[in-house]
Amino acid sequence: MNRTNRLAAIVMALQHGHETAHSLGEKFEVSRRTILRDIQSLSEMNVPIIAISGP
Repeated sequence: MNRTNRLAAIVMALQHGHETAHSLGEKFEVSRRTILRDIQSLSEMNVPIIAISGP
């Protein structure tokens, strides 16, 4: 899955409910850090994303 498709898939996954970076990483077979970078990119594109820090 290329990055553009993954960004779109992340948006769709988040629209359906709460997800963690870890679970998204497993779902898309990338690292947690890659998901965090993707979420940062989406935020810079003005996609509204609400994040809650875990323990």
